[in-house]
Amino acid sequence: MITVEEALGLIANSLPTYKLQNTALEKAHGLYLAEDVLADRDFPPYHRVAMDGIAINMAAYNKGLRSFPIEGSVRAGEKPKPLVFVDACLEVMTGAMLPAGTNMVVPYEQVNITHKQASIAQDLKVAVMMNIHQKGSDVLQGHVILKRGTRILAPEIAALASVGKHTPLVFSPPKIAVICTGDELVDINATHLEDFQIRKSNSYAIKALIESFGPFQVDLFHLKDQKELMLKEVQGILDKYEMVLLSGGVSAGKFDFVPTVLRDLKVQEIFHKIKQRPGKPLWFGQGPAGQLVFGLPGNPISALFCCRRYVITALGWLISGGQLKGIFEGERVLAESDYRPSKGVSFFRPCLIKQKTAGYYNTNGSGDLLSLCGSDGFVEFPPDREIKAGEEVLVFSWRV
Repeated sequence: MITVEEALGLIANSLPTYKLQNTALEKAHGLYLAEDVLADRDFPPYHRVAMDGIAINMAAYNKGLRSFPIEGSVRAGEKPKPLVFVDACLEVMTGAMLPAGTNMVVPYEQVNITHKQASIAQDLKVAVMMNIHQKGSDVLQGHVILKRGTRILAPEIAALASVGKHTPLVFSPPKIAVICTGDELVDINATHLEDFQIRKSNSYAIKALIESFGPFQVDLFHLKDQKELMLKEVQGILDKYEMVLLSGGVSAGKFDFVPTVLRDLKVQEIFHKIKQRPGKPLWFGQGPAGQLVFGLPGNPISALFCCRRYVITALGWLISGGQLKGIFEGERVLAESDYRPSKGVSFFRPCLIKQKTAGYYNTNGSGDLLSLCGSDGFVEFPPDREIKAGEEVLVFSWRV
């Protein structure tokens, strides 16, 4: 068996070449940029009026003028007419281009307008370029505004739209198949179950977990524990998907056919079994076309823990060009209480996170899926090291 860190290293070394694609901006949320994005012009591209009011020239104010005839108005989205007389003013709206001949804006709240004459208080404090968002003050043309590897969230969508990147270049997310195996599994809409049957929950949970971290295409399948059927079906799935996850059938039981089936389909086994609890039987390999194949344990808690720790991490690498960061790789928080280590084994334990502190609790074995409800994720405790309350521990959350 290998350690958690050794398993992660083998997965990282097995990643296929990163695929790139141009995607429509409205479908790019959650993906990662595969290019630097530059400002195509200054931001803002003009002296932008920041408040509704009047635009005047500081020279007129310095002469002692406090009342100004209104020459006209300028609204956002129109080319402004210049101020004709330096002793006059123009009404301006937020977002409009500052008219030539003016260099400050007095907001309406400080202006009294009667008979097309705008007056301001004698003692009003003013300054050149007051209430004006100056051209280029945010970013200059040609400046990198978003770096390669940046995750595209709402602010980045706005930035991309503002520079006309309607089809940004991104790291392409893989197509993912989730295969739930087992004769005991029945559809979730089944109403009359035998005592020995259970509804298939793993595939739905795994799909939901993956989709919590990005806009991935995840398709679900169910296979009975019949070797010939599995050979045929898994071959067809391998031909269509870049990542294949199987849940169940990876341990040492008489009907655990997954490792044998994958070997017969020329999927190279890279490792099988990790020094961890729960989730020891995890299987990982690479298909003949570079597909990443994970054989997750069938027990619900083990399946989710392994999916979060290894599959989500691999996806993080794939869609960030190897620049894994942020929530994909876990976060450091403080342990709420002491922990005694498991000898030679990493231990995963459900937790609640409050104010950067993890409070962990027990489950009734790796089949106790209901115990995870309400949890924020799990703590990974290292082998052979006692943890004291207040020490940092590594936590993996269920969601971004």
